[in-house]
Amino acid sequence: MMNQLTKSAPAGEFGLVKSRRLAVTILLFVALITLSPRQAAESGQAPVLAYSLSIPSLENERAQVSLLITLADRRSPLVIRSVPFYMDNPVAAADGPLVTSLTAKDPNAGVMLRTETSQDKSGETLVAIENPGPTTLIEYEVHLRLRESDQTRDYPIRIPYMNRKQALLYGNYLFCYPELGEDKQKSVSAPLKIDVDFKPPAGAAFWGITPRFSVRSIYQLMSLQFGVGDFAGEKAGTNESQLSVVYERIGDFTKGERKALKSIVPRAFSEVSELFGGAPFDHFSVLIFRDQALGGMEGTFACQVFGPRDLDVSNAAQVRVRNFYSVITHEIFHAWNPISLYPREDPWVKEGVTNYYGEVLSARAGLLEQDDLDNSFRYYERQLDENKLISRLVLTDPRLWENEYLNEDWRTVTYDRGKAVALLLDLEIRERSGNRQSLDDVMRFLYREYRDESYSHEDLAEAAEKATGVELSHFFRDYVAGNRLPSKKEIEAARKRIVELGVLSPAVAEPVG
Repeated sequence: MMNQLTKSAPAGEFGLVKSRRLAVTILLFVALITLSPRQAAESGQAPVLAYSLSIPSLENERAQVSLLITLADRRSPLVIRSVPFYMDNPVAAADGPLVTSLTAKDPNAGVMLRTETSQDKSGETLVAIENPGPTTLIEYEVHLRLRESDQTRDYPIRIPYMNRKQALLYGNYLFCYPELGEDKQKSVSAPLKIDVDFKPPAGAAFWGITPRFSVRSIYQLMSLQFGVGDFAGEKAGTNESQLSVVYERIGDFTKGERKALKSIVPRAFSEVSELFGGAPFDHFSVLIFRDQALGGMEGTFACQVFGPRDLDVSNAAQVRVRNFYSVITHEIFHAWNPISLYPREDPWVKEGVTNYYGEVLSARAGLLEQDDLDNSFRYYERQLDENKLISRLVLTDPRLWENEYLNEDWRTVTYDRGKAVALLLDLEIRERSGNRQSLDDVMRFLYREYRDESYSHEDLAEAAEKATGVELSHFFRDYVAGNRLPSKKEIEAARKRIVELGVLSPAVAEPVG
């Protein structure tokens, strides 16, 4: 996710619909089993999940969900986890219960199963189902009426996807989730077979998914992003993936702007895909709309990017427009480098590193100029003097995640200090390997090893050494676990050095030495 004050499953169908618009924020339940995710997958005992989701009408803001859970072996009570309070940040709140009318049934025996509700230490709801059979059918109703949390309501940047004036168009989190073990981060990324059958309202069009699709983990399920209602879309294909540019209101952008975006979005997507060696999905959608600032929101198979109404997105001569392009690259990059769930010690890994690559890859694609990157890092340098928090917190402090929307000072630590650390890490690897290895190699390694999963800063540190052969424990000890700040002098020198090493050049940089 990215917001600036001053500076999905396969792509589906889109079209016009007379009923009012609603981005579907689905709240799903999943199984909690006692085996670890990998043990379950390797032993063949991982659950198979089949969802049927129906939205009879956009008017009542409700969805009916049925979930068929098939387990190879089940001896203990089946526990499902209800609606989470958040995905990566606590930005949503509910006007009352989100899930109602929950029932559980053994479809083979034809008997209803007893359920018992409790709460975990964080206050989230658990439902224990007694004496389940190999197959359990769970049915419930989801209330889609959500509002901004108390924290984000006072945040200086309005959270557009929670703005009720836009009919909840932007919902790519608040999915229910399973827990396949005690470690929540690992459980949501467990390899599973998950099929979804989506039944939209009669006559409604939607983007971001097809009526039937499959995902490979609970993380992907919870990260789906799609909309139902009056959208317009244009194909913008690449060699790697079928790409769609979707508009909330196509009239918000001129013909020239839409033409520019049909070029810009594929260029950004191709640059990211080239870094990782291929696209993660056959289809990808980018929703573009107008709001009061620059920003975006990541999703599994789709992302959102928004800009102010006075921004001519076809005019690349404007710095703000080029920054808008880098936000597009940033959100697309998240498809390979996703936000993890419960990232209490790791938001900088996802947002700081993604912030770095959003700008570096935009430069490689010709969408940003070197001066733009220099100005971006100068913002961090100013924060060293103006932001007291930036020197008080280590990057793994859980308060960075918990308080991200209290004010911009908290986000600066994650996004801008995290980006500065990513810059120095990239340069450290390049200098010590004669520019033969880089952070690019680390990101490719992480994608191969953790595809469909999330990973921690410890995983990043381990991957950095495995992928490059460079010993980096001191770097992570000082800049990540410790409180060493990238200084103005270090950043200024690093900005010049990455240009000399060809980091921003479209072609692969040549080794030195």
